[in-house]
Amino acid sequence: MQATGRLPAPYGSTSSPPKTSLRRWGRLNFCALAGSLFLPWALFAVVFASTSFTMHYQHPQLCWLIVILALFVVAAWGLATLTVIGRRKAGDMSAEVNWYVFLTLTLLLAWLLGLSLGCANFWGNMQRYYDMTNLNVYSGVDPAKAHGQQMLDAGRIMFTPMSVPDVSKSSSFKSVDEYCVAPITSSTEPLASYDFWAVGRNCCSSSQLDFHCGHYTNSRAHAGLRLIDNSQWEYFRLAVRQAEAEHKITAMNPLFFEWVEDPIGEMKFLQDTGLKYYIFGALMFFALQFFLVVVSAVGFAQVAKY
Repeated sequence: MQATGRLPAPYGSTSSPPKTSLRRWGRLNFCALAGSLFLPWALFAVVFASTSFTMHYQHPQLCWLIVILALFVVAAWGLATLTVIGRRKAGDMSAEVNWYVFLTLTLLLAWLLGLSLGCANFWGNMQRYYDMTNLNVYSGVDPAKAHGQQMLDAGRIMFTPMSVPDVSKSSSFKSVDEYCVAPITSSTEPLASYDFWAVGRNCCSSSQLDFHCGHYTNSRAHAGLRLIDNSQWEYFRLAVRQAEAEHKITAMNPLFFEWVEDPIGEMKFLQDTGLKYYIFGALMFFALQFFLVVVSAVGFAQVAKY
């Protein structure tokens, strides 16, 4: 008999797995943990950024191409997961099904959240910022001398220090919300055409002359941010027509503005809000993904004991 150089294991003892198997198991679990943590977060960050910022505004086709490609990544990993499940059912016990399924589900969650939060950030903050910064800025505008036709491309206007909304010529139009308007004037002299209007919603009374929209109570406010929401424009136009009829005035080319003190600061606030929204969302998703990975790792370890 040829000696093997290995003593037989004592009766009742259990043999430990080879060290190479332990090292391979450790590598697999480390890769699974790292991939499950960072891949969904990276996909979320890419989709979130693509739909939040400049690409969505200036290159929407490229933005949606990236979103679709990210969905293809999710689908491809889902197909890989089905393949692994098939191998497991065929008796291949080396196939790690749990982490494949986990990663597929969290990739899909990352895609859905990145898309929904990105669009919300774009429509709520960044679109208005980009629209406004693409329009012109005018300063020192006297509403008694300037005409709306000359400033159709205005996004932000700094009026003369004497310019204020004229509450005595304000009006409103009711359509679910109260759409309030007041002409911006710099003197008590009547104008041939009242083309610059401060506007707001639900900040006036339909039963009396009243206007407290925007920064109306701020004595340092002499500027306007252009209304660029087309869904509201027609209602404010109807309010202006009502003001024309009530006060016997004319508005040939009315432009609508939110009355503010610092329009440049307002735009900076929108930009900062959009950026903070993105950073906060990315950090919160990473925390969520970390929590899910830890909980799943503990759960999979418990299941593996049985």
